[in-house]
Amino acid sequence: MGKIVLENIEEDTLDRLRALASSTGRTPEEEAKFLIADALSRSQEERGRREALLRRMREISSMSPPVRGVDMTDLIREDRDR
Repeated sequence: MGKIVLENIEEDTLDRLRALASSTGRTPEEEAKFLIADALSRSQEERGRREALLRRMREISSMSPPVRGVDMTDLIREDRDR
């Protein structure tokens, strides 16, 4: 197992970590390991959701033919002048 040493952590942050660890029945070191693992897991899940959403957006986009030769400025003006 690897080892990480954290230096120069603000006392307030350490106090909050100690309080959280105490409330969960873990040591501050165990709590820090738990928090890091949890954050990395959520980060990976979020990345997977974003990738799935992007794939779905591309699928939907590919269903429509590309629009060429349309001046969007004219369409915006037309809509605004209604």
